[in-house]
Amino acid sequence: MMSPQQPDKVSSFPTFIRTLQNDFYSRQWFSHLLWHPAISSALISDKNRRETYRTLARIERQELGLYVLSLLLLLGMATPFRLPAVLCLLLVLMAHSYLSNKKKALVVQLSAVWLRTEFPPETFDQKTLYQITEILSRKYDTVSLVDTLYFSDSILRILYIGLFVFLLIPYPVLNFFLFAAWVVTGIFLIRYILNNRRIYQNRRLMDMI
Repeated sequence: MMSPQQPDKVSSFPTFIRTLQNDFYSRQWFSHLLWHPAISSALISDKNRRETYRTLARIERQELGLYVLSLLLLLGMATPFRLPAVLCLLLVLMAHSYLSNKKKALVVQLSAVWLRTEFPPETFDQKTLYQITEILSRKYDTVSLVDTLYFSDSILRILYIGLFVFLLIPYPVLNFFLFAAWVVTGIFLIRYILNNRRIYQNRRLMDMI
């Protein structure tokens, strides 16, 4: 008697984790989902994970502070203190890179714990990452990964069109640094929007974009 045919293996749990480590958008989607009240309240019941959440929240506040400081330094590039502003901005960028790597590790760690809690082990062999995120988005009534990608693409499209229009405007050489400062300011603003979980949680704003 023939045994029933096993379904093809389309993925695995280690593959999911590697994707979260390497794919910015997937990781960002999970970083927003982790703050859903039902998920965060379940995870922080463990003392160690509660401390991880506190560290994650602290990093997000520090990132916001760095964004504000970056904007101030970029505006400083249009003043006589241009060189000190550029040097300080480089230090801020290094600090932001450090925080981003630290946040990445925490998000992957918490996501791995939650995925194992949410699904039986065989699910990761039978479903893709997009299928898993669709299930979670419906269950927790949040935007899907596909919608997040569309939102990000729309924001970046606005940025590229804006930069193209600015490049068509002739600028005197003396105003070059001011122009560059505003361009980089726009990039920083877009980056903040793409990293802000509260924006992703606002369905009305997402639908408008």
